[in-house]
Formats: sequence, C-alpha cells, structure tokens
Amino acid sequence: MSDRRILYCGAFVRAFAVGMVSVVVGLHLATLGFEPGRIGSVVGAGLLGGALAAILTTWCGDRAGRRRVLVVLALASALGGVVITFGSSLVVVGTAAFLGMLNGMDAIAAPRSSSIR
Repeated sequence: MSDRRILYCGAFVRAFAVGMVSVVVGLHLATLGFEPGRIGSVVGAGLLGGALAAILTTWCGDRAGRRRVLVVLALASALGGVVITFGSSLVVVGTAAFLGMLNGMDAIAAPRSSSIR
C-alpha cells in the first residue's frame, strides 16, 4: 500500500472517530442526566482546552520537541476520555473535557493536527 493511501485511510478513520465522539458524548452525558445547557458547557470546556493546547503547542512545540508535545497531548486526551467515561459530576466531566481537549463539534481542529503541519 502506498504512503498516500495509508495517509488517506488514517485521515478517514480519524475523521470518522471525531464525528462519532461528537454524537456519543452528547448521548452519554444525556444518559447521565445532564441538561442540554450543561452538555454544551462540557463541550465548550473541551473546545477551550483544545484551543489553549493548540496555542501552547505552537509556543512550546519547537522548544520541547514536537514529538514529545504530541505524546503528552495524546496521553492527556486519552486520560480525559477515560475520566469522562466514568465521571458523573459536571465539575469532574467538565475538567476532564478541558484537560482532555474533548472535541464534540464534529470538526478536526485540535493541536494534534495543527502541530504536525
């Protein structure tokens, strides 16, 4: 398989996963009993965390090393996802969304993609 096909397949899988997260997170939080406004607050916290992480990646990526920054962000994102899965209070889930850079808007605009360019 050519490198181009591998990249396209990877981009497709990532876009599909991001789109599914936006749906599943809303359903999960609704199942926990969160009202629509609180679900929006959690998604907003995640988007704010992603925006701030993109800024920090831009400022620190070259100094700390892009690979190292990407690994730290990937670990933070995974940990945030785990906490969101098992958390039940607004404060815990909102903090996890912020630190995990939860992207519930069905768009790929996270620091993981912007630092690679």
